Amino acid sequence: IREKADKVKDEGNALYKKKEFEKAIEKYDEAISIDGTHMSYHTNKAAVYMTQKKFPEAIDAANKALEVGKSNGGGFALMAKAYARLGSIHTKMKNYDEAIKAYEDANLEDYNKKTDKELKKVRRLKAKAEAEAYLDPKVALEAKERGNVLFKQSKFVDALKEYTEAIKRDPTVAAYYQNRSTAYSKLMDWGNSMKDAEKALELDPKYVKAWARKGKINHFLKKYHKALECYQEGLKIDPNDVLCRQGYNLTSNVINQNMREGKVDEEQARRALQDPEIASIFNDPTIRSVLQDMGSNPEAAQKHMANPEIASKIQKLMQAGLLTFGGPQQKQ
Repeated sequence: IREKADKVKDEGNALYKKKEFEKAIEKYDEAISIDGTHMSYHTNKAAVYMTQKKFPEAIDAANKALEVGKSNGGGFALMAKAYARLGSIHTKMKNYDEAIKAYEDANLEDYNKKTDKELKKVRRLKAKAEAEAYLDPKVALEAKERGNVLFKQSKFVDALKEYTEAIKRDPTVAAYYQNRSTAYSKLMDWGNSMKDAEKALELDPKYVKAWARKGKINHFLKKYHKALECYQEGLKIDPNDVLCRQGYNLTSNVINQNMREGKVDEEQARRALQDPEIASIFNDPTIRSVLQDMGSNPEAAQKHMANPEIASKIQKLMQAGLLTFGGPQQKQ
């Protein structure tokens, strides 16, 4: 009986490949009439209905396949296949909760990397759909205004929650990230403050306030060379910006004072060498030779420093706190 039913099923498969869908379904129904104990004929019907975008019929066929499989010992692999088919149908219908449940059931029956990949994909689709459904620019603006009021009252944690709500409601506005970055900095959470400042600049590269904020964070982290770069970027956009001008002057003064005093700041030097650009300069054989000449052969050092490229690199090392007027702060 099974052999006869499978032969009819194969005829249905051939018709399916030719896109003769109605005829294929007739063959699968014929196979079912011959052997009603095999679930794969129903699973194949579900595939045809899904291709035709007849999703309710596809769900019915997949559920029937599972019913037959449970009653007749369909086997783990075939049960998993039917659940996965059900998951793909629900995904097409954007019934993400049902799709997730079906894929999870499929993996419980018979774990499969492809099924697991689809499960993760549906979870992402669900999260995206929920986030998009939550969008509301008007509500976002209201949340931001509430955050501003709380921020002025020094209620930074509460302000943070409102700015986060504003971002969830409208993640396209750079100012919301900038505001949250400022709130994070008040709580001395420099990592999240930096992430939000960078996100604000990703959305609006000419956002001078965000450049100033990023510069200030770098200053507090003693990444003075990075702070100067941020302030310079802000001043390129607005040469009269007070925050960037003040930040630049303050950072420059700290750098110059440390150099004059020959002050060794191990924390600053360590963080500077975590910067790939600074580490590359510091370990450059040519620059190492220049640094040696600076201490032992002033005339040769002056000759090296006449090269604009070398002079620029030496200046970056000074800004990073790796050099003082007395020479290198660290030895490699």
